[in-house]
Amino acid sequence: MSRLLVLAALGALALEGAAAAAQALLPFDPEHQRAVSLATPDFTAEVVAQAPDAATGQSRGIRIRSRAGDALIPLPFQFYQVNQIVRGPSERLVVIGESGGSVYQVGVIDIAARRVLDRFMCYIPAVSEDGQYVAFTKFFAPHEVLSPEDHAMLYVVGRSASENRPPGAGLDDDINVGFALYPVGMGNRDGDNVNVQPGASHAVAGYYFWRGIADYFFAVRAAKEFQIIWVSIAGGKALVRGSTVAGLGPERNDFPFRLDDVEREGDDIKVSVRSNTTRLIALRAGQFADLASTRLYATPAN
Repeated sequence: MSRLLVLAALGALALEGAAAAAQALLPFDPEHQRAVSLATPDFTAEVVAQAPDAATGQSRGIRIRSRAGDALIPLPFQFYQVNQIVRGPSERLVVIGESGGSVYQVGVIDIAARRVLDRFMCYIPAVSEDGQYVAFTKFFAPHEVLSPEDHAMLYVVGRSASENRPPGAGLDDDINVGFALYPVGMGNRDGDNVNVQPGASHAVAGYYFWRGIADYFFAVRAAKEFQIIWVSIAGGKALVRGSTVAGLGPERNDFPFRLDDVEREGDDIKVSVRSNTTRLIALRAGQFADLASTRLYATPAN
């Protein structure tokens, strides 16, 4: 990594990048549902909050207004709070919500059919700029499992619920969902992200940062190694590349290193890595080694 430049930042870095990456990751306060809406030339969509239904527990819905008329689409009861509505492909909406302080819900709505097509739970979801993809960390029960590991996943919004699940996973499976991109070769099956051998687990450090409509970045901590992962989507495939960051220096246990922001201009990639202080790191595209290529037009591996 002779071309790696690590600079100690002076003072606190503004968290604009983290705020942009985490725009769907709001504080959990379902009793005070925020106004969340989406306006397009064709329609508007907004969250509607009401008292929980005694039979279903549903308390949130999406109201759509268009030339074809108005419709209210109830969301599954797990959406205690709605944080974001994004327009996706094929007349679909992506809805990001929460069912707990760190557990997020992702729903896909068919605008024309006026119904929810799919739902799953996860951690730190991030929707691509054009709504085509959702990057997220696979769910595991917080505080209830031993030695969990973060698996970085990708959901393809334009595909059906079954096309986003590995063989044998039912349409009501809200955990084994999407394409597993990192760690490489993990697949997607029951319990693959828990009871991991100590010292061998990976942790997503920070958020997922979309930069452009088909590229996103995240960081991984594993066995005292800190790596920047770059995912590029093209031709129905997701290319996963990685660059190990050296020379970060010591970190405090209560401030583990995390990716705080990413700026990209051509082959120049600048990342901000935060611990108790912030390091600004300049990378070049050539410093990223190919790790894997995953076909997004096939069935997710199990």
